[in-house]
Amino acid sequence: MGIDNRDVMPPFVPFGRGEDGIFALCVQRCYPNALTVHLPFAMAHEPEEARSYPSGAMAQGLARTKFGTIVESAIHHLVPRSTASDPSRNLRAMGRALQALGSAPLPEFHAQVRWACWTTLGAQVARLEASLDEHPDGPAYWRADVESQIRHAREVLLRPDYPASDELGGLAADQAAIRKFGELMQCWPDVVAACRDLRRRGVPIGVSLGSR
Repeated sequence: MGIDNRDVMPPFVPFGRGEDGIFALCVQRCYPNALTVHLPFAMAHEPEEARSYPSGAMAQGLARTKFGTIVESAIHHLVPRSTASDPSRNLRAMGRALQALGSAPLPEFHAQVRWACWTTLGAQVARLEASLDEHPDGPAYWRADVESQIRHAREVLLRPDYPASDELGGLAADQAAIRKFGELMQCWPDVVAACRDLRRRGVPIGVSLGSR
């Protein structure tokens, strides 16, 4: 991935998985004039050792809530869209919204992210149901996989603790991480400006590993 870093770009969330998706969503929200280009090349992921997935892993994956899913759902459904053209201003506004969400009483936080993730997962289930309707003559194994994903998703939606992730240790840890990410976003333009000032003054902020 290549990034035009001449402007202040969002920070990558330092918790859990799916940070690339969160980064892309932050760019979309904070940089109204940003462009994304997908080059017609791909790199094969071919590990030396043989890898396989157990039966039902695909359905269980949809039913598993990742921290990145919580953050993306919160940004999509709980963070107001900014109409400003200044990326730094938009970053700070998004950070304030996430910090406020992460600072709310835990039951309130749970209710808000539960609704947001319900909305996200519900849309995924609707797309899967539509695919079954669009391809009534699809292979039996494919229909079985899709129906299994829908069933698992509906089951997880009814869990009392949904959407607590299993990556950080539960709902309270998810909330603390969202609050910290919101704080990071608010100060990120200042961090970038300070780093650029140090560079202009010839003050190194890191050591090249290749020089050791």
